Amino acid sequence: MSLKVCLLLMLITVSMLTHEIVAQKSAHCQSPIDKGSCRAVMKRYAYNPAMNQCEQFMYGGCGGNENNFKTEQECEETCV
Repeated sequence: MSLKVCLLLMLITVSMLTHEIVAQKSAHCQSPIDKGSCRAVMKRYAYNPAMNQCEQFMYGGCGGNENNFKTEQECEETCV
């Protein structure tokens, strides 16, 4: 194979892998804020796609979804 073909195949592979990683991250971030079904009061952060920012909410301690981060920094690194 020529060098150009090898480089093109590598570029396509990296592009596809990057797209898959971004799609997985955004799927977590697009879930609605879910406080869960229990009654604990835990300060958590979730991404609000309409505002393009992370918001604090009170998590009940069980249930919920993957749009639930212990710190604002973790939320921003994942979603913003």
